[in-house]
Amino acid sequence: MKKPLQPDKPATQESTIANQSEDLPDSKHPENELMSADDRANQRAGSAMIIGVWVVMLGMLTWFAHQWFERAANPNRNPELSVVDGQSSIELRANRNGHYIATGSINGEDVVFLLDTGATSVSVPIAIARKIGLTGEHPQQVRTANGTITVEATLLDSVSLGGLTLERVRGHINPGMQGDEVLLGMSFLRYFDLRTSNSKLTISTP
Repeated sequence: MKKPLQPDKPATQESTIANQSEDLPDSKHPENELMSADDRANQRAGSAMIIGVWVVMLGMLTWFAHQWFERAANPNRNPELSVVDGQSSIELRANRNGHYIATGSINGEDVVFLLDTGATSVSVPIAIARKIGLTGEHPQQVRTANGTITVEATLLDSVSLGGLTLERVRGHINPGMQGDEVLLGMSFLRYFDLRTSNSKLTISTP
C-alpha cells in the first residue's frame, strides 16, 4: 500500500521574517514608533503655540486696562484750544471722581494739573519740582485744608493748559504734598472765565 504524498512545507527566510514581524505588538513596529514621536512633537508645538497666544492676549488686556484707567483718571490728556471770534477756550471733562484733571506744562515741562479754585497759587509737590528743575526763593506760611504749612515760594516762568499760557505765575513748592499732580490755583485761573455745565468745565479768555 502506497503512502500518500506529503506536501512540502515552505521554510524560506522571507516567510520566517514576515511571521516574526506579524507577531510583534503594534507598539513595537518602527513605523508606529516614528508616528508616535511625530505626534508628540506636534502636540508640544501646539501647546507652545496656545500658551504663546494666551500670553499675547493677556499682555494686550493688561495694556488696554492700563489705558482705560489712565483715561478715567485723566480724561483731559490733550485738551484742544478753540478760537471763536477772537476768544480762546478749552473744555475739560470731570474724571470719575468729579475732579478736573488735565495735562499741561510748567516752564515747558509736562505736568498733570488738578484744578483747585480754593488754592491761591500753583502748588507743586517737591518731587515734581526737583524733576522739572524748580527752586524755591524763600519760605512762607500758607493755609491748607489740613492746617498751616511752610512752603517755598517760587515764580514760574510759564504755565500752560491746552494752549492757554501765562508767564511769571506765582507758585510754591510744597514739601509735604504727595502724588504726581500739581494744584492749579487762582494765581493762574483768575485770569480766565470759568463755566461749568454737565460735568464739563470751559476755561476761556475774557
